[in-house]
Amino acid sequence: MGTTNEVVVRVEPQGDPLVARAFAILKDRVEHRCSTRLVEGDAGQIVLGVDGALPADAFRIEQSGSALRISGGSARGLLYGVGKFLRTSHYDGTLQPSSWRGTSAPQGLVRGMYYASHFFNWYHVASEEEIVRYTEDLALWGTNAIMVAFPLINMKDWDDPNMAPALEMMRRYGRAAHGLGMQFATGINNTMFQGTPQHLLATPLPDPTHRRGNSGFPVCPSKPEGHAFIMATARRFYEELSDTGIDLLCHWAYDEGGCACAECLPWGSNGYYKLSRDLTLLAREFFPEVKAVLSTWMFDTPPEGEWQGLADKLAADPGWLDYILADAHEDYPRYPLDVGVPGGLPLLNFPEISMWGMYPWGGYGASPLPARFQRIWNQCKDRLQGGFPYSEGIFEDLNKILMLQFYWQSDRPAMDIVEEYASYEFSPETAAISSWRP
Repeated sequence: MGTTNEVVVRVEPQGDPLVARAFAILKDRVEHRCSTRLVEGDAGQIVLGVDGALPADAFRIEQSGSALRISGGSARGLLYGVGKFLRTSHYDGTLQPSSWRGTSAPQGLVRGMYYASHFFNWYHVASEEEIVRYTEDLALWGTNAIMVAFPLINMKDWDDPNMAPALEMMRRYGRAAHGLGMQFATGINNTMFQGTPQHLLATPLPDPTHRRGNSGFPVCPSKPEGHAFIMATARRFYEELSDTGIDLLCHWAYDEGGCACAECLPWGSNGYYKLSRDLTLLAREFFPEVKAVLSTWMFDTPPEGEWQGLADKLAADPGWLDYILADAHEDYPRYPLDVGVPGGLPLLNFPEISMWGMYPWGGYGASPLPARFQRIWNQCKDRLQGGFPYSEGIFEDLNKILMLQFYWQSDRPAMDIVEEYASYEFSPETAAISSWRP
Protein backbone atom coordinates (compact mmCIF):
# COMPACT_ATOMS: atom_id res chain seq x y z
CA MET A 1 0.00 0.00 0.00
CA GLY A 2 2.93 2.34 0.62
CA THR A 3 4.33 2.11 -2.92
CA THR A 4 1.25 2.87 -4.98
CA ASN A 5 -0.23 6.26 -5.78
CA GLU A 6 -3.79 5.00 -5.33
CA VAL A 7 -5.46 3.36 -2.33
CA VAL A 8 -9.01 2.00 -2.45
CA VAL A 9 -11.17 2.64 0.62
CA ARG A 10 -14.39 0.74 1.30
CA VAL A 11 -16.87 2.78 3.36
CA GLU A 12 -19.42 0.96 5.53
CA PRO A 13 -22.23 1.70 6.05
CA GLN A 14 -23.33 3.80 3.12
CA GLY A 15 -25.74 6.64 3.75
CA ASP A 16 -24.44 7.83 7.12
CA PRO A 17 -23.38 11.49 6.69
CA LEU A 18 -20.73 11.38 9.41
CA VAL A 19 -19.22 8.14 8.09
CA ALA A 20 -19.01 9.78 4.66
CA ARG A 21 -17.46 12.82 6.35
CA ALA A 22 -14.84 10.62 8.02
CA PHE A 23 -13.81 9.30 4.61
CA ALA A 24 -13.74 12.80 3.12
CA ILE A 25 -11.49 14.03 5.94
CA LEU A 26 -9.19 11.02 5.60
CA LYS A 27 -8.92 11.57 1.85
CA ASP A 28 -8.28 15.29 2.21
CA ARG A 29 -5.56 14.96 4.89
CA VAL A 30 -3.71 12.15 3.11
CA GLU A 31 -3.77 13.86 -0.28
CA HIS A 32 -2.65 17.12 1.29
CA ARG A 33 0.46 15.42 2.67
CA CYS A 34 1.62 13.11 -0.11
CA SER A 35 1.03 11.96 -3.68
CA THR A 36 -1.20 9.01 -2.74
CA ARG A 37 -4.80 9.36 -3.88
CA LEU A 38 -7.67 7.73 -2.01
CA VAL A 39 -10.63 6.44 -3.99
CA GLU A 40 -13.81 4.83 -2.74
CA GLY A 41 -14.51 1.29 -3.93
CA ASP A 42 -15.64 -2.20 -2.93
CA ALA A 43 -12.24 -3.92 -2.98
CA GLY A 44 -10.93 -1.79 -0.18
CA GLN A 45 -7.35 -1.83 1.00
CA ILE A 46 -8.63 0.28 3.89
CA VAL A 47 -12.11 -0.35 5.31
CA LEU A 48 -13.99 2.26 7.33
CA GLY A 49 -16.89 0.94 9.36
CA VAL A 50 -19.06 1.05 12.47
CA ASP A 51 -19.05 -1.78 15.01
CA GLY A 52 -21.89 -1.54 17.52
CA ALA A 53 -20.06 -3.93 19.87
CA LEU A 54 -17.62 -1.12 20.68
CA PRO A 55 -18.46 1.73 23.06
CA ALA A 56 -19.86 4.64 21.04
CA ASP A 57 -16.74 6.82 21.11
CA ALA A 58 -14.22 3.97 20.97
CA PHE A 59 -12.30 2.85 17.90
CA ARG A 60 -10.31 -0.16 16.77
CA ILE A 61 -7.63 -0.46 14.09
CA GLU A 62 -6.90 -4.02 12.99
CA GLN A 63 -5.79 -6.18 10.11
CA SER A 64 -8.71 -7.89 8.37
CA GLY A 65 -7.36 -10.25 5.75
CA SER A 66 -5.42 -8.14 3.29
CA ALA A 67 -7.22 -4.96 4.34
CA LEU A 68 -6.66 -2.57 7.21
CA ARG A 69 -9.94 -1.94 9.03
CA ILE A 70 -10.75 1.16 11.07
CA SER A 71 -13.94 0.72 13.11
CA GLY A 72 -15.76 3.01 15.50
CA GLY A 73 -18.48 2.23 17.99
CA SER A 74 -20.36 5.00 16.19
CA ALA A 75 -19.67 7.29 13.26
CA ARG A 76 -18.06 9.68 15.74
CA GLY A 77 -15.85 6.89 17.09
CA LEU A 78 -14.84 6.10 13.52
CA LEU A 79 -13.75 9.70 13.08
CA TYR A 80 -11.52 9.38 16.16
CA GLY A 81 -10.06 6.18 14.71
CA VAL A 82 -9.31 7.97 11.44
CA GLY A 83 -7.46 10.58 13.51
CA LYS A 84 -5.28 7.93 15.15
CA PHE A 85 -4.56 6.33 11.76
CA LEU A 86 -3.55 9.67 10.24
CA ARG A 87 -1.26 10.59 13.15
CA THR A 88 0.53 7.26 13.21
CA SER A 89 0.99 6.94 9.44
CA HIS A 90 3.97 8.37 7.52
CA TYR A 91 3.92 10.44 4.35
CA ASP A 92 7.33 10.10 2.72
CA GLY A 93 6.27 10.71 -0.88
CA THR A 94 3.42 8.21 -0.66
CA LEU A 95 1.20 7.03 2.19
CA GLN A 96 2.92 4.55 4.49
CA PRO A 97 -0.03 3.31 6.54
CA SER A 98 0.00 3.18 10.30
CA SER A 99 1.35 0.08 12.02
CA TRP A 100 -0.65 0.95 15.16
CA ARG A 101 -3.12 -1.79 16.08
CA GLY A 102 -5.50 -1.97 18.97
CA THR A 103 -8.65 -0.61 20.57
CA SER A 104 -8.93 2.73 22.33
CA ALA A 105 -11.83 4.24 24.30
CA PRO A 106 -11.99 7.64 26.01
CA GLN A 107 -12.13 8.00 29.77
CA GLY A 108 -13.47 11.57 29.83
CA LEU A 109 -17.16 12.23 29.22
CA VAL A 110 -16.70 15.82 27.99
CA ARG A 111 -13.66 16.46 25.80
CA GLY A 112 -14.43 20.03 24.98
CA MET A 113 -12.83 23.24 23.77
CA TYR A 114 -13.90 26.79 24.60
CA TYR A 115 -13.48 29.08 21.59
CA ALA A 116 -13.10 32.60 23.03
CA SER A 117 -14.75 34.22 20.02
CA HIS A 118 -14.26 37.88 20.91
CA PHE A 119 -11.57 40.60 20.80
CA PHE A 120 -11.64 40.19 17.00
CA ASN A 121 -9.31 37.22 17.37
CA TRP A 122 -9.12 34.31 14.91
CA TYR A 123 -12.29 32.66 16.24
CA HIS A 124 -14.16 35.92 15.83
CA VAL A 125 -13.15 36.74 12.26
CA ALA A 126 -12.35 33.39 10.62
CA SER A 127 -14.49 32.22 7.72
CA GLU A 128 -16.88 29.32 8.15
CA GLU A 129 -14.64 27.18 5.92
CA GLU A 130 -11.63 27.83 8.17
CA ILE A 131 -13.64 27.20 11.34
CA VAL A 132 -14.99 23.91 10.00
CA ARG A 133 -11.56 22.67 8.95
CA TYR A 134 -9.95 23.53 12.26
CA THR A 135 -12.81 21.94 14.19
CA GLU A 136 -12.33 18.82 12.05
CA ASP A 137 -8.68 18.77 13.09
CA LEU A 138 -9.65 18.90 16.77
CA ALA A 139 -12.28 16.21 16.22
CA LEU A 140 -9.53 13.91 14.95
CA TRP A 141 -7.96 14.19 18.43
CA GLY A 142 -11.19 13.21 20.21
CA THR A 143 -13.02 16.50 20.79
CA ASN A 144 -16.74 15.98 21.40
CA ALA A 145 -17.93 19.46 22.44
CA ILE A 146 -17.36 23.08 21.42
CA MET A 147 -18.31 26.03 23.63
CA VAL A 148 -18.81 29.59 22.38
CA ALA A 149 -19.98 32.58 24.44
CA PHE A 150 -22.64 34.97 23.20
CA PRO A 151 -21.10 38.49 23.39
CA LEU A 152 -23.94 40.37 25.11
CA ILE A 153 -21.25 42.44 26.79
CA ASN A 154 -20.40 44.05 23.43
CA MET A 155 -23.99 44.93 22.45
CA LYS A 156 -26.19 47.86 23.33
CA ASP A 157 -29.43 45.90 22.93
CA TRP A 158 -31.17 43.50 20.55
CA ASP A 159 -31.26 46.23 17.89
CA ASP A 160 -27.49 46.74 17.93
CA PRO A 161 -26.11 46.54 14.34
CA ASN A 162 -23.60 43.92 15.53
CA MET A 163 -26.36 41.63 16.79
CA ALA A 164 -27.09 39.81 13.52
CA PRO A 165 -23.40 38.97 12.87
CA ALA A 166 -23.01 37.80 16.47
CA LEU A 167 -25.99 35.47 16.24
CA GLU A 168 -24.79 34.14 12.91
CA MET A 169 -21.40 33.47 14.47
CA MET A 170 -23.11 31.39 17.17
CA ARG A 171 -25.07 29.45 14.57
CA ARG A 172 -21.91 28.94 12.50
CA TYR A 173 -20.15 27.28 15.42
CA GLY A 174 -23.25 25.26 16.22
CA ARG A 175 -23.34 23.95 12.66
CA ALA A 176 -19.63 23.13 12.78
CA ALA A 177 -20.03 21.17 16.01
CA HIS A 178 -23.18 19.28 15.08
CA GLY A 179 -21.85 18.41 11.63
CA LEU A 180 -19.05 16.49 13.35
CA GLY A 181 -21.27 14.78 15.90
CA MET A 182 -20.15 17.14 18.68
CA GLN A 183 -22.17 18.85 21.38
CA PHE A 184 -22.63 22.60 21.10
CA ALA A 185 -22.25 24.51 24.35
CA THR A 186 -22.94 28.11 25.27
CA GLY A 187 -24.26 30.00 28.25
CA ILE A 188 -25.88 33.05 29.72
CA ASN A 189 -25.71 34.59 33.18
CA ASN A 190 -26.61 37.94 34.74
CA THR A 191 -24.32 40.06 32.51
CA MET A 192 -26.55 41.90 30.09
CA PHE A 193 -26.36 44.58 27.40
CA GLN A 194 -24.46 47.86 27.58
CA GLY A 195 -27.85 49.61 27.37
CA THR A 196 -29.28 47.86 30.43
CA PRO A 197 -31.30 50.29 32.59
CA GLN A 198 -29.11 51.65 35.37
CA HIS A 199 -31.58 50.90 38.15
CA LEU A 200 -31.33 47.15 37.40
CA LEU A 201 -27.55 46.92 37.67
CA ALA A 202 -25.92 44.73 40.31
CA THR A 203 -23.83 45.80 43.28
CA PRO A 204 -20.13 45.40 42.33
CA LEU A 205 -18.44 42.34 43.77
CA PRO A 206 -15.62 42.53 46.29
CA ASP A 207 -12.45 41.48 44.50
CA PRO A 208 -9.49 41.95 46.87
CA THR A 209 -7.33 39.43 44.97
CA HIS A 210 -8.11 41.06 41.60
CA ARG A 211 -9.05 37.70 40.13
CA ARG A 212 -12.84 37.70 39.89
CA GLY A 213 -13.35 40.70 37.67
CA ASN A 214 -16.25 43.14 37.44
CA SER A 215 -16.51 43.56 33.69
CA GLY A 216 -19.75 43.97 31.83
CA PHE A 217 -23.19 45.15 32.89
CA PRO A 218 -24.48 42.61 35.42
CA VAL A 219 -28.06 42.82 36.61
CA CYS A 220 -29.17 42.00 40.14
CA PRO A 221 -31.39 38.88 39.95
CA SER A 222 -32.76 39.52 43.45
CA LYS A 223 -34.62 42.59 42.18
CA PRO A 224 -37.89 41.30 40.71
CA GLU A 225 -37.58 43.62 37.71
CA GLY A 226 -33.94 42.61 37.26
CA HIS A 227 -34.79 38.91 37.34
CA ALA A 228 -37.56 39.45 34.78
CA PHE A 229 -35.13 41.36 32.54
CA ILE A 230 -32.56 38.53 32.66
CA MET A 231 -35.16 35.86 31.96
CA ALA A 232 -36.67 37.79 29.04
CA THR A 233 -33.20 38.20 27.53
CA ALA A 234 -32.48 34.49 28.00
CA ARG A 235 -35.80 33.52 26.41
CA ARG A 236 -34.99 35.64 23.35
CA PHE A 237 -31.50 34.10 23.19
CA TYR A 238 -32.90 30.56 23.33
CA GLU A 239 -35.46 31.43 20.66
CA GLU A 240 -32.72 32.76 18.38
CA LEU A 241 -30.81 29.47 18.69
CA SER A 242 -33.83 27.17 18.66
CA ASP A 243 -33.05 25.92 15.14
CA THR A 244 -29.36 25.45 15.91
CA GLY A 245 -29.84 23.67 19.22
CA ILE A 246 -27.94 23.86 22.50
CA ASP A 247 -26.64 20.64 24.05
CA LEU A 248 -24.75 22.03 27.05
CA LEU A 249 -25.70 25.21 28.92
CA CYS A 250 -22.77 26.54 30.95
CA HIS A 251 -23.32 29.13 33.68
CA TRP A 252 -20.56 31.49 34.85
CA ALA A 253 -20.26 33.16 38.23
CA TYR A 254 -17.32 35.52 37.78
CA ASP A 255 -15.20 37.55 35.36
CA GLU A 256 -18.41 38.75 33.74
CA GLY A 257 -21.26 38.70 36.20
CA GLY A 258 -22.10 38.62 39.89
CA CYS A 259 -23.86 40.74 42.46
CA ALA A 260 -22.82 41.69 45.98
CA CYS A 261 -26.15 42.92 47.37
CA ALA A 262 -27.35 41.47 50.67
CA GLU A 263 -29.94 39.28 48.92
CA CYS A 264 -27.40 37.77 46.46
CA LEU A 265 -24.39 37.13 48.73
CA PRO A 266 -22.58 34.84 48.89
CA TRP A 267 -22.98 35.01 45.14
CA GLY A 268 -21.75 31.55 44.17
CA SER A 269 -24.05 29.62 46.48
CA ASN A 270 -26.95 32.07 46.59
CA GLY A 271 -27.89 34.55 43.86
CA TYR A 272 -25.87 32.79 41.16
CA TYR A 273 -27.12 29.35 42.16
CA LYS A 274 -30.79 30.35 42.07
CA LEU A 275 -30.45 32.24 38.78
CA SER A 276 -28.57 29.37 37.11
CA ARG A 277 -31.32 26.97 38.10
CA ASP A 278 -33.99 29.29 36.67
CA LEU A 279 -32.06 29.75 33.41
CA THR A 280 -31.62 25.99 33.06
CA LEU A 281 -35.29 25.21 33.58
CA LEU A 282 -36.22 27.87 31.03
CA ALA A 283 -33.71 26.43 28.54
CA ARG A 284 -35.33 23.01 28.84
CA GLU A 285 -38.57 24.47 27.51
CA PHE A 286 -36.67 25.00 24.24
CA PHE A 287 -34.08 22.20 24.44
CA PRO A 288 -35.54 19.37 26.56
CA GLU A 289 -32.32 17.32 26.54
CA VAL A 290 -29.94 20.17 27.38
CA LYS A 291 -27.45 19.43 30.15
CA ALA A 292 -26.40 22.13 32.61
CA VAL A 293 -22.83 22.93 33.65
CA LEU A 294 -22.21 25.14 36.69
CA SER A 295 -18.86 26.94 36.68
CA THR A 296 -17.27 27.50 40.08
CA TRP A 297 -14.29 29.39 38.66
CA MET A 298 -12.92 31.71 41.39
CA PHE A 299 -15.27 30.40 44.09
CA ASP A 300 -14.14 31.39 47.60
CA THR A 301 -11.67 33.99 46.33
CA PRO A 302 -11.74 35.37 49.02
CA PRO A 303 -13.30 32.65 51.22
CA GLU A 304 -17.06 33.19 51.59
CA GLY A 305 -18.31 29.63 52.06
CA GLU A 306 -19.36 29.30 48.42
CA TRP A 307 -18.15 25.73 47.91
CA GLN A 308 -19.79 24.42 51.06
CA GLY A 309 -22.91 26.46 50.38
CA LEU A 310 -23.15 24.96 46.89
CA ALA A 311 -22.79 21.44 48.33
CA ASP A 312 -25.56 22.15 50.83
CA LYS A 313 -27.85 23.58 48.14
CA LEU A 314 -27.38 20.61 45.81
CA ALA A 315 -27.95 18.13 48.64
CA ALA A 316 -31.36 19.72 49.20
CA ASP A 317 -32.15 20.46 45.54
CA PRO A 318 -30.72 17.70 43.29
CA GLY A 319 -31.65 16.78 39.77
CA TRP A 320 -31.41 19.95 37.69
CA LEU A 321 -27.62 20.11 37.30
CA ASP A 322 -25.38 17.73 35.33
CA TYR A 323 -21.76 18.90 35.72
CA ILE A 324 -19.58 21.04 37.98
CA LEU A 325 -16.78 22.97 36.29
CA ALA A 326 -13.87 24.17 38.42
CA ASP A 327 -10.47 25.75 37.90
CA ALA A 328 -8.26 28.63 38.97
CA HIS A 329 -5.29 30.62 37.73
CA GLU A 330 -2.71 28.43 39.47
CA ASP A 331 -3.22 25.12 41.27
CA TYR A 332 -6.52 23.29 40.96
CA PRO A 333 -9.12 24.22 43.63
CA ARG A 334 -8.82 22.01 46.68
CA TYR A 335 -12.47 21.70 47.77
CA PRO A 336 -13.64 19.17 45.14
CA LEU A 337 -10.41 17.21 45.57
CA ASP A 338 -10.36 17.12 49.38
CA VAL A 339 -14.05 17.23 50.31
CA GLY A 340 -15.76 15.96 47.15
CA VAL A 341 -17.69 17.34 44.23
CA PRO A 342 -20.95 19.03 45.29
CA GLY A 343 -23.93 16.89 44.40
CA GLY A 344 -21.60 13.99 43.52
CA LEU A 345 -21.66 15.32 39.95
CA PRO A 346 -19.06 14.76 37.21
CA LEU A 347 -16.26 17.32 37.51
CA LEU A 348 -14.81 19.29 34.57
CA ASN A 349 -11.86 21.65 34.34
CA PHE A 350 -11.21 24.93 32.52
CA PRO A 351 -7.44 25.18 32.01
CA GLU A 352 -5.80 28.39 30.83
CA ILE A 353 -3.92 27.23 27.73
CA SER A 354 -3.50 30.52 25.85
CA MET A 355 -2.31 33.42 27.95
CA TRP A 356 -0.26 32.00 30.81
CA GLY A 357 3.21 33.52 30.76
CA MET A 358 2.38 35.81 27.85
CA TYR A 359 3.11 39.53 27.95
CA PRO A 360 0.97 41.51 27.78
CA TRP A 361 -1.83 39.33 29.22
CA GLY A 362 -3.84 38.38 26.18
CA GLY A 363 -0.76 38.48 23.95
CA TYR A 364 -0.24 35.59 21.62
CA GLY A 365 2.50 33.44 20.18
CA ALA A 366 3.84 29.93 20.65
CA SER A 367 3.12 28.90 24.25
CA PRO A 368 3.73 25.16 24.70
CA LEU A 369 3.69 24.34 28.43
CA PRO A 370 3.62 20.53 28.76
CA ALA A 371 5.37 20.44 32.13
CA ARG A 372 2.95 22.99 33.65
CA PHE A 373 -0.12 21.20 32.33
CA GLN A 374 1.19 17.81 33.45
CA ARG A 375 1.78 19.15 36.99
CA ILE A 376 -1.72 20.61 37.33
CA TRP A 377 -3.33 17.63 35.61
CA ASN A 378 -1.71 15.28 38.13
CA GLN A 379 -3.46 17.17 40.95
CA CYS A 380 -6.97 16.54 39.64
CA LYS A 381 -6.94 13.78 37.00
CA ASP A 382 -8.44 11.15 39.31
CA ARG A 383 -11.51 13.34 39.82
CA LEU A 384 -12.05 14.83 36.38
CA GLN A 385 -14.44 13.68 33.65
CA GLY A 386 -13.13 16.16 31.06
CA GLY A 387 -13.28 19.88 30.56
CA PHE A 388 -13.21 22.94 28.32
CA PRO A 389 -9.74 24.48 27.86
CA TYR A 390 -9.89 28.25 27.45
CA SER A 391 -8.53 29.10 24.00
CA GLU A 392 -7.89 32.57 22.58
CA GLY A 393 -6.78 31.35 19.17
CA ILE A 394 -5.09 28.68 17.08
CA PHE A 395 -1.55 29.57 18.13
CA GLU A 396 -1.66 27.20 21.13
CA ASP A 397 -2.70 24.15 19.13
CA LEU A 398 -0.28 21.86 20.98
CA ASN A 399 -1.74 22.89 24.34
CA LYS A 400 -5.19 21.94 23.11
CA ILE A 401 -3.96 18.51 22.08
CA LEU A 402 -2.30 17.93 25.44
CA MET A 403 -5.56 18.53 27.29
CA LEU A 404 -7.70 16.59 24.81
CA GLN A 405 -5.47 13.56 25.13
CA PHE A 406 -5.42 13.85 28.93
CA TYR A 407 -9.21 13.67 28.73
CA TRP A 408 -8.96 10.63 26.48
CA GLN A 409 -6.43 8.71 28.63
CA SER A 410 -5.77 10.33 31.99
CA ASP A 411 -2.45 8.58 32.70
CA ARG A 412 -0.85 9.29 29.34
CA PRO A 413 2.37 11.32 29.86
CA ALA A 414 2.44 14.78 28.33
CA MET A 415 5.66 14.12 26.44
CA ASP A 416 4.16 11.06 24.72
CA ILE A 417 1.42 13.35 23.44
CA VAL A 418 3.99 15.92 22.31
CA GLU A 419 5.84 13.23 20.35
CA GLU A 420 2.69 12.06 18.55
CA TYR A 421 1.76 15.66 17.76
CA ALA A 422 5.24 16.52 16.48
CA SER A 423 5.43 13.40 14.33
CA TYR A 424 2.13 14.19 12.63
CA GLU A 425 2.43 17.96 12.30
CA PHE A 426 6.13 18.01 11.40
CA SER A 427 7.94 14.67 10.92
CA PRO A 428 8.94 11.51 12.81
CA GLU A 429 12.47 12.93 12.97
CA THR A 430 11.17 16.01 14.77
CA ALA A 431 9.43 13.76 17.28
CA ALA A 432 12.70 12.09 18.30
CA ILE A 433 12.93 14.19 21.45
CA SER A 434 13.60 11.62 24.16
CA SER A 435 16.98 13.17 24.90
CA TRP A 436 15.34 16.32 26.29
CA ARG A 437 12.48 14.76 28.19
CA PRO A 438 12.22 16.33 31.66
